[in-house]
Amino acid sequence: RVEDERWKPPDPIEININFDGAFDKQNSRSGIGIVCRDSSGKILNCRVMVNNRVPTPFAVEALACLQAAKAGLNPRFRRVVIEGDALNIIKKVKSNYKDKSVLSQYISDIKVLCKNYNRCWFRQICKNRNKIAHAVAQKALKINENTYLKGRLPRSMLKETETDAGNTEQI
Repeated sequence: RVEDERWKPPDPIEININFDGAFDKQNSRSGIGIVCRDSSGKILNCRVMVNNRVPTPFAVEALACLQAAKAGLNPRFRRVVIEGDALNIIKKVKSNYKDKSVLSQYISDIKVLCKNYNRCWFRQICKNRNKIAHAVAQKALKINENTYLKGRLPRSMLKETETDAGNTEQI
């Protein structure tokens, strides 16, 4: 079965938050990309984050998921769908069991943050459906600075939006 590779919008009363992390092992740095969109695919905000001394790619993905959970903390965003391609992290966050891995503090913090929403759920998606968040995470490593963009993506990412069903307008 061939899976549709385009981004899928959330229900009209929900906000979709995609996250991804990029890992630079040589320099122990990570880039995190967070993209929040509404049901029409309109980009509500985008976060580009860089972290130093991150030990593993798994820690990067857990930190990215934590930042995604924080990104939706807005009085307007009461119902969120948090999506990423990090299957292990999504499974840990959805589990009812207490995590005992080295990522346990991240997982615990994510679960606590989600109690602030009327509804918050997590969905694992394929890499092809997470292209924009991935591109934002890669961009973070290149520019090496934290950036918050309200209502748009960095201009250099127009190519990713052109192939994405959720938002094809030129930003």
